[in-house]
Amino acid sequence: AVTLVSNGEDTSGQMWLRSKATADSEGQITIKTIIPGWHNSRSIHIHVKVAFETAAGSTYAVSSQLIFNTTYLGPLLRPLAPYSQNTFELVDYWMDSIYTSASPGLCRNLILPLNG
Repeated sequence: AVTLVSNGEDTSGQMWLRSKATADSEGQITIKTIIPGWHNSRSIHIHVKVAFETAAGSTYAVSSQLIFNTTYLGPLLRPLAPYSQNTFELVDYWMDSIYTSASPGLCRNLILPLNG
């Protein structure tokens, strides 16, 4: 497993990752991560939480998930370890048990540039 200690939490040997990023002066962040594995009835996804503080000192946070399209990623990942050892069926985002149960009106599509 990858060791990530940017928030003081060492994830050596764990099957999960944690990180924290602070936006630059233009509100941009850069996160370098791996493509996570998948589990039963879920597509490949990353949990994110965005928090900000207003000028008046109030703090707001939004939690969401970035879901990957496995139609494209599946054939690339399946032959590679450790993904090749995953016995769960790859579920695409339109069949994901959480994504499909989201309330109407929520933003479901967000395009983010990914740099290799």
